[in-house]
Amino acid sequence: MAAQTQVPNVFEDGTPASAAEVNENFDELVNAIDSLALPPSDCSTDQIIKWDGAVWVCASRFSGAITMIDRWYAGGESGNTVNVAFTQDLGSTRGVMRSVGNQMVFTSGIGGGHGFMFPETGIYKIEATMSLRPSVHTAQSTYVRAQFSEDTAATWENVGYTKAWDSNFGIEGGGQIYVSVSMSFTLNISNTATQRLRFEFNEGNTYSSLRGGDDFSWITVTRIEP
Repeated sequence: MAAQTQVPNVFEDGTPASAAEVNENFDELVNAIDSLALPPSDCSTDQIIKWDGAVWVCASRFSGAITMIDRWYAGGESGNTVNVAFTQDLGSTRGVMRSVGNQMVFTSGIGGGHGFMFPETGIYKIEATMSLRPSVHTAQSTYVRAQFSEDTAATWENVGYTKAWDSNFGIEGGGQIYVSVSMSFTLNISNTATQRLRFEFNEGNTYSSLRGGDDFSWITVTRIEP
């Protein structure tokens, strides 16, 4: 990157220069240096300096690599639930890859900042499997849908949908079934302070439910370095 800076005062041999003019030239040079897009000097281990199109930034050297895999399971729901409760799967047999500061954080309820919070910016792949029991004796819809917030859980938009039952006719049926339904989607997380993810369960009809447990209803969150 080349830069040309013009100083306000030009001196010639034999011509006296005042201190004010010399200082003015130095100030101009300092301002020019400060305006340059200089690389950072505070990158962490396994980071490199990369030009992002506007400035130099610290970036992971593992571009395209998986740098986090976190798994959570639902506790089960028997009624309409805006924010399904999840517990982190602490086992290691399912191939998780996480650490303090490099894992999802879940806030229950529907207060400010509820849902899942992401540890870092980047591309995330979310895979969810839910075991649902629809009660089918009347017209209703039983589903789980994923919702995403850009404003710290104030408003939400749908980003994924799994439906176990959707009927248009109120025809009585007998017995019960459990259906495992899945969804997969990606999210581009650019602001970890405000962006959230939650899962909503719609019962549809009394006796429909979301079956909880680490073997029945879970989500896996994977971060892929850009």
